[in-house]
Amino acid sequence: MTKLVRDVMAVTPWAIEATTSLQDAARMMRVWDLHEVFVVDQGVLRGVLSDEAIVVLAIASGRSPSSVLAGESCNPDVPRVQSSQPVTEALAVVEERRAARIPVVDGDRLVGTISLGDLTRTRIRPRG
Repeated sequence: MTKLVRDVMAVTPWAIEATTSLQDAARMMRVWDLHEVFVVDQGVLRGVLSDEAIVVLAIASGRSPSSVLAGESCNPDVPRVQSSQPVTEALAVVEERRAARIPVVDGDRLVGTISLGDLTRTRIRPRG
């Protein structure tokens, strides 16, 4: 039987709303000990926000991080997999993008994350 992404994904997606200020996003990232978080708009995945983007887009431009929203600053080009996809397809996306963690969606709605660790625990190994 083919394992699906929903069978191995983590259901805590480490996400913030698009209306969150960069200042609040940075605080959450510090508490969660993360370098990036997913940005959602009422559950719909909009992109990924990195600590680097916070520095470059807000601080370096002279704007106050309390006045810039995560939705304005996130990168919409984030690889994603559907929860109904086979785990082998998710592994291919992780390997291709060299991503530590990628979002799992149902349609456009963020429902979890999957990492190389999640995938290797299923006994599916990276190629190479």
